[in-house]
Amino acid sequence: VHYGTVLALLPDDVQLRTNAINTLMEARALDEALTVSNEGLARVPNHPQLLESRGRLQLARGEHTQALVSFEQVLRQKPDDLHGLLGLGQAQDGLQRWSDALNTYEQLRACHPDDPRGTHNQLLMLQRLGRHAEAQKLYQELPDSLRLSPAVKTAFAHLVLDQQDTGQAETLYRELCQ
Repeated sequence: VHYGTVLALLPDDVQLRTNAINTLMEARALDEALTVSNEGLARVPNHPQLLESRGRLQLARGEHTQALVSFEQVLRQKPDDLHGLLGLGQAQDGLQRWSDALNTYEQLRACHPDDPRGTHNQLLMLQRLGRHAEAQKLYQELPDSLRLSPAVKTAFAHLVLDQQDTGQAETLYRELCQ
């Protein structure tokens, strides 16, 4: 689909514009995606879906400070937004604001307790902060549905390896490969 043609016909369609941004990002056409994003926000200012797309695009471009602003704008409108919280944490991580990112992922887990991405990223932040015992306790207390999630198990395997327990790490990595 050539989005330029369709967007000319339906310039205010947020979902169409978001799909175009996502497709362009997948094709690594980041400059073109930014143009589509900026045009969308000019037409439909402060729309949370367009702000979230712009934030993800800014993360992909390595523009962590700008992404932080975009995700904060999303969260002002929708404080419990899953993608807004996830993106904010990723922007904070990219800026090496690991304590802030940890707080964001804790908030994500509180709002969306069944989504493994919050737990995965919380474990990674605890590891980066050197809070290994706290990360181990968190992992052990998780319900099976989260503990057995590949994303969560991978984060825990990295933590175990970081603690030089190569035997347990190898076991976890083998389980992930099955």
